[in-house]
Amino acid sequence: MSPASKEWIFLLSFFACFFFVLIAESKWLILRKSGTLRNVSIAVAGSDLLAITAGLLLAFVIFGAVAAYAFGAAPPVGDDPRFAFALLASVIGPLMVLFVSKLILLRLLRISPPLGITPFAFFSAAIFVLIVFGTPSLILFLLREL
Repeated sequence: MSPASKEWIFLLSFFACFFFVLIAESKWLILRKSGTLRNVSIAVAGSDLLAITAGLLLAFVIFGAVAAYAFGAAPPVGDDPRFAFALLASVIGPLMVLFVSKLILLRLLRISPPLGITPFAFFSAAIFVLIVFGTPSLILFLLREL
């Protein structure tokens, strides 16, 4: 299998997982009578799209700064704690953007999930990251030998 087809499979699986999570989360909230279709759709789609754009932009900027520093005129020596912090910030940053955006939108639109707003936002953000980023990565890992 060519590298280009693997990239397309990764991209298509990413978007399929993204829309699956978006629809499943909206459907779950509507079935639990947490809010109207309009409010639930705005909260779920708004927070997920904001997390994908702003959160991944944050990670991209951090990785770019680390790459510029690492391959600069004076590369770092030894164990530099700034690299560990940058890696942690780039991994946790998008998750925190998603968590905070869900909290804000759920409160603004007066959506009350059965678990409460904070636990729902936390579990929803964790499930979103696991499915939307984990599944395409697993598919790409399984296709590495083809």
